[in-house]
Amino acid sequence: MERMPIPWPEKPVFQINDAEIPMLATEASIEIDCTLRGDPVGFAAVNRLADLIANSVEVVEGGGEIRSLMDIPTSAVLGRAINKSQRVAEINTVDELAEEARRIAQDLRSGTSIQKESLEKLEDFCIALAMEAASYGQSFFNRNNFIGQGNEDDTLGVRKEAP
Repeated sequence: MERMPIPWPEKPVFQINDAEIPMLATEASIEIDCTLRGDPVGFAAVNRLADLIANSVEVVEGGGEIRSLMDIPTSAVLGRAINKSQRVAEINTVDELAEEARRIAQDLRSGTSIQKESLEKLEDFCIALAMEAASYGQSFFNRNNFIGQGNEDDTLGVRKEAP
């Protein structure tokens, strides 16, 4: 049986294994902070982050349903960042995550045209995202440094029991 290729999004999407994400989220939070203090510096990072997030959720034709194109680690990190920023009560399902990600992308694209309180929540989200993404990146780095040191089973990458 021939396997069907998985369609890959044509536009860049939000992926947590992208080393750019922690710095991009940090830069976006700085741009928002400067705007809140009355010193706008432009929204290049904010717009880039909005594009990545927006490209990662799509509205299914005909039904208006939102579908996430994110992998599991990306979804988990994004969900934790949303929950930490307290934008909504709590994200519990993939559908809720996709819907809130779509709202965040819209709010980020709105820039200075939204209320101060909404900008502050976006700043909190960007800070939480930067921290969560950096934490994920560090744990991924630590795991990869562990593998290959003679402490794992060759087939599964699992640590061997001590004799």
